[in-house]
Amino acid sequence: MTEAEWLACEDSGRMLAFLGTKASARKLRLFATAGCRLVAHMLLPESQAGIDLAERVADGLADEHERKRGRERALQVGWHEDGLSMHQRGPAKSAVAHAMARKPQDAATNVMFQLGWMCGELPALLRDIIGNPFGPTILDATWKMPAVLSLAQAAHDERTLPSGHLDNTRLAVLSDALEDAGCTDADVLDHLRSPGHHVRGCWALDLVLGKS
Repeated sequence: MTEAEWLACEDSGRMLAFLGTKASARKLRLFATAGCRLVAHMLLPESQAGIDLAERVADGLADEHERKRGRERALQVGWHEDGLSMHQRGPAKSAVAHAMARKPQDAATNVMFQLGWMCGELPALLRDIIGNPFGPTILDATWKMPAVLSLAQAAHDERTLPSGHLDNTRLAVLSDALEDAGCTDADVLDHLRSPGHHVRGCWALDLVLGKS
């Protein structure tokens, strides 16, 4: 896959295959949870709680015992009887259990297989989380002023749930603050200002926060 193909690709399976081991375990599991949040409206609260747990696993805030128990519970939860077809509800529910697979690569791949046919947003989410693997960006430490870090943490913490989307206004304000601090990296500034959906794991926000 070339850089141009990565930036235009609409096949998340091909993108994951290309990444292989280049992506961190955290990024892969956060991609899986972001996929699950796309179908959160189809899920009961217990399953939505499973997505929260999978995110905590990704960030090292839940241990292996919690992951196993959470996966078992996710497999046992039912679904809404609200007119959605079982053809939709079954994969949505199963995806939450897959997001808690032991291996993050399996979590990402299996969620993609479960949801790819009904969630065309997956490739864009993967790009939001991974960024451009052909041109990794390094952020100058002098740009990470206290005000910048405070804005970045607020953008990370304050999300719209259950979708998990970050607040685009907060991200744009963060971009302005970075620019005021001396940042001239157009990729970072433009991504934070871009109008699409951003999720936990957004590569530009993680860069500011020092997460990988």
